[in-house]
Amino acid sequence: MVRSEIYLWKPLLLLLSCVSMGKAGEECPKPGLETTLVLTDESTLKNEFPDGLELTVECSLGHEKESGSDIITCMNGIWSKPELICKKKDCGIPKMDDILKYDLTNGTLFRAQIKPFCTEGFEFRGSSYRHCLSTGWSGRAKCQAIECQYQPIPFAVKLDRKAYKYKEVVTIMCDPGYIIDGSENITCGEYGWSSSPSCVKVPDLIGVAEEDEEEKETSVNRTDTIITSTVRTSTVRTSTVRTSTMRTSTIGTSTSNDPPPGGMTNTFEGPYFPYADKIILLVVIFVIVVLVCALMYLGKFHLKRKGSYNTGERLKMCEEMIQKSSHNYIQI
Repeated sequence: MVRSEIYLWKPLLLLLSCVSMGKAGEECPKPGLETTLVLTDESTLKNEFPDGLELTVECSLGHEKESGSDIITCMNGIWSKPELICKKKDCGIPKMDDILKYDLTNGTLFRAQIKPFCTEGFEFRGSSYRHCLSTGWSGRAKCQAIECQYQPIPFAVKLDRKAYKYKEVVTIMCDPGYIIDGSENITCGEYGWSSSPSCVKVPDLIGVAEEDEEEKETSVNRTDTIITSTVRTSTVRTSTVRTSTMRTSTIGTSTSNDPPPGGMTNTFEGPYFPYADKIILLVVIFVIVVLVCALMYLGKFHLKRKGSYNTGERLKMCEEMIQKSSHNYIQI
């Protein structure tokens, strides 16, 4: 019985040993790495990863080794943890000087971008932005001195140079018979010349000036006409007043400006009353008529007492005389 049990255990122990030996030799899958690590080209070409296999890893594009081992090992179907530590590559500060500068706000590490710019008097040539790549900074940057190309102006004195530097001033002089239209001094600026003068003929400008003078004279003549009309009107009114004064001072004589006979000049300057002589004459006649009527009335009254006076006829005569006097007064 004891021997039979020993014989039975031997096959079982052999089976167990075979199973344990199989687990120790198990292969590993293709390694999966972090984003900053990749397999080397040699390791990438392998298709089988048996137990105990060692592979080499490296930093991914744009990164560089900081510390740690670059070997990973397959152990019992599992890859060892990578010890390699990678960091972003630093492109460094690009070359700068007093003219070319960079805006380094975004830093200089991998995938960062910087903006170049130039100092005053220079213009930029190259890429507007430079990027930090695995091989370094992309593009090129250059600052070039600003220059203004001078284009000859018709009828202007020719200049010896064709290009002028930033803030350089050029004086334009026109040929004889021409005059500058615009500023005679032009300055080279960031965006070119400050102005664009031209040379024009002198008669052209004189003609414009003459037209302006003619317009001014026309305006003055219109004003003079208005003033003259006003003065004439005032003169006519003044003449009328003078005529009235002359008539007042020559009552009963001629209205001419000749002096009266005898060399005497009438200097009467009192107020003028039209028809004054006729009014005085009418008043005298009216007084006479009233006196006559009064006398007739008294005579009538006296004769009536005697009974021999024809009162009707004499009263009618008195009324006719008064009516005639009133009619003459109305006509005056």
